[in-house]
Amino acid sequence: PESQRAGCRLVFRKGSPLDPLALDMVSVATAKMVIISGDYSARCRESDAQVLRSAILVDELLQETMGTREVGAEWGGAECAGGIKVVAELQTREGLELCNDTCSILVRAVATTTINAMRTARLLWHPTASVVSHSLFDHNSTCFIGVCRDPDERFRGMTIKELGKKLPYATPFGFVNLREERYDINPRPDRTLQAGESIVLLQSAERDAAILRFDGAAGDVEDA
Repeated sequence: PESQRAGCRLVFRKGSPLDPLALDMVSVATAKMVIISGDYSARCRESDAQVLRSAILVDELLQETMGTREVGAEWGGAECAGGIKVVAELQTREGLELCNDTCSILVRAVATTTINAMRTARLLWHPTASVVSHSLFDHNSTCFIGVCRDPDERFRGMTIKELGKKLPYATPFGFVNLREERYDINPRPDRTLQAGESIVLLQSAERDAAILRFDGAAGDVEDA
């Protein structure tokens, strides 16, 4: 129930990806993006077999919804079922080739071994990147990313430069509209806070109590 989500917008459903009823329950046919993740607790071939079965079933479901197999000439084309795309994570080259041969253009097979290798190589070349990125999303760190809501819109129309002067223990560096899924990071100094937008901040956990006391008014702070 929404009342028990503690503000979280993620919805979790339990079921088999091979069950058409379960796929219908999570509205696969109307989703903007479908990601079929591999099972990293299983062997590579076993994981790819599960992903392939799911990818074929999801692809067939989308084809039935569209009523045709003519789904566009290229990946990401405007004709792709109204923008629906499926990403299947595969760990072997054989699974990658089989997925490309059996599924339509709606399904994009991604070799996760290549992606993981690239990530590992980048971390070896830039070891501080992982430390910094982890710190930015760790609520217990001395500097992390947070989102400040302004439900009463008492700060609507203020520029990000003016908001910076109001925040002694935080640094605003962007705006986000959670309802419309729009964001503006590192905007111009004269960019103003619009209706329905929240403020993206770099803040300190030790200063949560006083971080948003704008002239005596308190706001709500959320983790990014």
